[in-house]
Amino acid sequence: MRRSGLWQRLVVFAGLCLFALVVAASIAGYTPKDDGGALSSEDEGRRAAWQLLQDAGHRVLSWQQAPGSLAQVDALLLVGEDVVESEAATGERSERDPRSGAHYLHFMESGGRAIVDVRAADWLRDEVGLDVDEDRFDAPTPFASLESRAGEPFDANLESCLGLPRTVDGDPGTVVLAGAEGEPFATLYPVGDGALLLVGDTDLWRNSAIGQRDHAYLLLALVGMVGGDRTVLFDEFARGVHSPPGFLSITFRGRVAPLGWTLLLWITLSVTASIWAWRFPRDPRTRDEVHPFLRVQSGARLLDRARRPVDVAERLRAGVLKRLARRLHREEVDGRSERLLALSVDRAPDAGSSARWNEVLSGKLPTRRKELNDWAAELLEIERAVEASLRRETHAGAGRNPR
Repeated sequence: MRRSGLWQRLVVFAGLCLFALVVAASIAGYTPKDDGGALSSEDEGRRAAWQLLQDAGHRVLSWQQAPGSLAQVDALLLVGEDVVESEAATGERSERDPRSGAHYLHFMESGGRAIVDVRAADWLRDEVGLDVDEDRFDAPTPFASLESRAGEPFDANLESCLGLPRTVDGDPGTVVLAGAEGEPFATLYPVGDGALLLVGDTDLWRNSAIGQRDHAYLLLALVGMVGGDRTVLFDEFARGVHSPPGFLSITFRGRVAPLGWTLLLWITLSVTASIWAWRFPRDPRTRDEVHPFLRVQSGARLLDRARRPVDVAERLRAGVLKRLARRLHREEVDGRSERLLALSVDRAPDAGSSARWNEVLSGKLPTRRKELNDWAAELLEIERAVEASLRRETHAGAGRNPR
């Protein structure tokens, strides 16, 4: 009984520990910055751009994981200029380091697209491994000076400037948008199966500027041209906001996924089997060749394991009354004979004991396991007291006949 109850407690405890670990690991991580993040409502944030892209039908997400996981994603990555001030996206120039900027290159070579601020050109060259010519951009071009190829001021009609790309001698990129003096503002570089769009100023898409002039139309046009209908990712990891993979993604994805699913299946089956055995106990078939005492003991254990103390108490009391009936030479063995109870209670040492004996032999049965132990001890004492009284009467020669 104790061994079975201990096993049930261990299984339940293991399940609770696993659940607590999952919850704790799922909410673990770093608190995102609120200065220029994709979901920040501050002037430096990009929440308005996020909402604009969502309203345009794009699926927009905040990317807070190391670039080592980018190869599994087919998306358009938006990288701001603040990657220059962050050390989060710098690591060993090795594919073994998930923080290495080389993973951005693998992302684009495998078909991914990226829009990067020209002020991150050093990071692109030193960490990512892309050779871009940022000198052609001169300084970040004020949007007010942008004009279309036809010399007209830039407005909502984007086809005139985005539909006629041109190349610059000595630069593998293609200029898709230029300023009034001809300096490139947006240059598209092919990278493997993907592409990189280098823009002169991503500050135009901050909350404080995206509502001015045609900044919002420019963002939608560039995203549509480079990314198409891909998911748009705001690269928060490059800004220094790192949210490591949670416990669930580590356990049920990647190389350890078979082990995680096996462990979950084992715990589920163990808990289910434990609950099933407790909720739906099945008594084994009794065999005539088994000793009667062993059958009774086995039945009592099953009832106790099933948490049915009333049935155990009923069997105990019926057995005691049956033995007392034989001792007192009574034929009534159903436990409800008033004569049998009276003969038994009369042998109590005092009036208080008589009342208690009558309550134990004919009163309510215990409903809790702790009460059952105390009640069974009293029942045993009553049986022993009656037997002792009968022995004294026999030795004294009373010869009283209960019939």
